[in-house]
Amino acid sequence: MISSNNNGSDHHQREERKQSLGIPTVTITSNNERMDGSTHSSEYNSRSSSPNTNAVVTENTQASLTTSSSTSSLGGMKRVKSIEFLHLGYEHHDPGEFVNSSLRRKKNQNSESMPRVVSHATLNSLPPHCESSAWVLSLQSLFENYFNAELHSIKDQQTHLNNTVRRIVKKITEKKQALESFFVVDLSHIVRQIERWKKAMTFISNGPCVANYGGIIRPMYAVKCNPNANIIKIVYLMGGGFDCASQQEISMVCRLCREMDEWLEKNPQYYESLTVVNPELTLEQIKSRRFNPATDIIFAHPCKPISHILYASQQAGVEWTTLDSVCEVEKLAEHWKHCKGVIRIKTDDAHSAIGFSEKFGTTKHGAIKIMERAKELGINLVGVSFHVGTNCEDVQSYVKALRDTAEICKTAKDHFGFTFNLIDIGGGFMSRLKSALPMETVATEIIPLIMETFSRSETTSENDVVDRSTVRIIAEPGRYVVSRSHTLVCHIHTKKDLREENAIRVAELLQQGVDVESLPLLDDFHYYIDDGIYGSFNNVVYDHVQLVVNTVMTKKANKNQEKHPSTLWGTTCDSLDILFKGYPLPELSVGDHLFFHNFGAYTTASSSEFNGFKNNRLHYIWRN
Repeated sequence: MISSNNNGSDHHQREERKQSLGIPTVTITSNNERMDGSTHSSEYNSRSSSPNTNAVVTENTQASLTTSSSTSSLGGMKRVKSIEFLHLGYEHHDPGEFVNSSLRRKKNQNSESMPRVVSHATLNSLPPHCESSAWVLSLQSLFENYFNAELHSIKDQQTHLNNTVRRIVKKITEKKQALESFFVVDLSHIVRQIERWKKAMTFISNGPCVANYGGIIRPMYAVKCNPNANIIKIVYLMGGGFDCASQQEISMVCRLCREMDEWLEKNPQYYESLTVVNPELTLEQIKSRRFNPATDIIFAHPCKPISHILYASQQAGVEWTTLDSVCEVEKLAEHWKHCKGVIRIKTDDAHSAIGFSEKFGTTKHGAIKIMERAKELGINLVGVSFHVGTNCEDVQSYVKALRDTAEICKTAKDHFGFTFNLIDIGGGFMSRLKSALPMETVATEIIPLIMETFSRSETTSENDVVDRSTVRIIAEPGRYVVSRSHTLVCHIHTKKDLREENAIRVAELLQQGVDVESLPLLDDFHYYIDDGIYGSFNNVVYDHVQLVVNTVMTKKANKNQEKHPSTLWGTTCDSLDILFKGYPLPELSVGDHLFFHNFGAYTTASSSEFNGFKNNRLHYIWRN
């Protein structure tokens, strides 16, 4: 479940307990701050220096600390030496402190095949998260008048987001509004991420080139990641399309984008501002653009229920859809004859945190079988798609997938008469500029290959594997766009001080002759918050997220306040709804708040209303 105790950590804690009469202390500076934004650090008993791996103690407000086998001696004790953080899109804000790791990283992998460096020219051309962006500024009126987002000026890189959250919490508590969990949603982050994408995923050619979405690999936002209405509208305003996986997602995207079109028609003064975030389009093109499901949506689920197929084909007007089996071809032949099929192929996802090729995709042999059956049944195949897995750390996975794609395109043309004109390179892109494999590095490696093999050109040849006069290159970023856009703020509504009870229990056990090594590890405090693993914290279970606790304390906290091993419970009645045990925290109070950054991906989208609890409160901001 959620407990991370294993033989190694148990031994660690037992060794500490043996020294209970004279335990040295370890100084850890953490993100425990007062309402005024000042920080405090404290020394805490080393018994709690090895928290549950679902929680991360923060050092100097940034470094993430988790249990590791690499330790150093400290007064006869073991202290964590190495720092690792499972990178799943929930990145820390200080990129310099990040040490990449992966659940599925192979041993002795060839590091030379995994570029890590982005050129200084690329970095300098992109707006840092803490600096002003002309793209963001151009949408100021839309942020404030349409999305009702508050402006929070960015002061400095180290504290800007923490202080923003604390100001919002203080404002809410001063107004004595209902103390419930909520999200702070930074809409300007969506703009910055797409700005990065458009500047990196761009074709540059010395020869004649017909515009392919303005020479950009078009981002088709993965709606499943976070189906927030405002995020969908911003993606659409910036020229993006959508990767939809169900009838509900298709219906929602169609409705929201058409709402945006209608509003702009009634408020044409806003068209001008969209020229900044759509530099590939002219003002007239922006004014004439209207949402079109045939080209703005790809139904990217290779194994679809028939009812969803019927909706997409008969009601929504979608044309592109992925498939990976003969069975799917036969379903489409019966229920969606006019579709444009895109073959989903398997990839090497060994260097990804979460792979998909076991569930989806076909082999080269399987692709031939699909093409044979499609030819027999009259299904039009138009392209190839792939997905290298979540947060892929090896750029060669993209390169190999593109080469496999080219081979399948050639087979389709030479042996079956299909001329493909759609290449979908999927998702899996990391969101941080200084992550293990930033999107910019992927772009540097794959753009030349795409230009050589697939990119659109007025000059065509019989040796082309795709129709270069009409080909479109798309991708399906999800976490990349939204992971750092949300901060979850939770409210402590119940507190249990168990120190006295624990002391009595330990004394009784010792009187009964229980060995010191067999004593249970008891936390001093138990706190209960208004969210949990059935809600926004489902990522702890499904994404193995390492929680980084930030606090907003109502009472004044001193610099050297003692840390106590603490348990944090979720809001439901299920005893499985626990976020961590043994986490070192200062003594907190009912009414204090905890907040967690980087909660934009697969949190709200995957949450439930179990026990009647639901966090659907959103506080929109924009920053510049």
